[in-house]
Amino acid sequence: MGPSPCGDRDGRPTLYHPFNVELRRVLLLHTTILAESDDLLVVANQADVLSSSSDKIIARLRLGDSPEERISALYLDRWRRWLGLGNLLQFSGNNRLFTTSEVALGSAPDLDLTVKDDVPEEWEGILESLLPSLVALAKKMATDGVPVPEGEHYLEDASDDCFAEMAWPSASPHACLLVGDQLHFQKEWEDAGWYVVSPDDVHGKGTRWLANLLVHSGENA
Repeated sequence: MGPSPCGDRDGRPTLYHPFNVELRRVLLLHTTILAESDDLLVVANQADVLSSSSDKIIARLRLGDSPEERISALYLDRWRRWLGLGNLLQFSGNNRLFTTSEVALGSAPDLDLTVKDDVPEEWEGILESLLPSLVALAKKMATDGVPVPEGEHYLEDASDDCFAEMAWPSASPHACLLVGDQLHFQKEWEDAGWYVVSPDDVHGKGTRWLANLLVHSGENA
């Protein structure tokens, strides 16, 4: 979908403003809007935000360069700010700078918000059974090579409340991920020889850390 200019309150062309309803639905379903204004749009996949994957952030920054704007006393300062912010956003990995004259010529970059989860099929059943708050993290785990876990795994010879949201019983030592109230039973799991991780551990150390931990412990990806 290419950019299409529309007028703001001053009659100047603006990019993607206002967002149409369908585009906003796509954004809210699959991405997080990190910044939004007449001249700047920054979005990212929710899983990439959680995992601090700044190289996957999508950034679009435009500069109005109509003849009327270029003769403004504020134009030089605005151009410098546009260029400076563009230098910062270059580290996003998907950054595009352009001007409104490019929009008029049809040469401005497309706004491609296609979300590619690349989640392995064997993870689909697990994702459907997880708490909604864990789905984004689990998708990141899946794409970063974490072996497929067992969902809702109960600890043997323990109470019915002692279960793990995800577990890797074939690992050595066995490993599990406990969430929320499940962490109250952490000692029971550890006493039974399990290695316990929490979502905070994964957020802090990274999903690749967990993948390496499990692969080196003998769990098959």
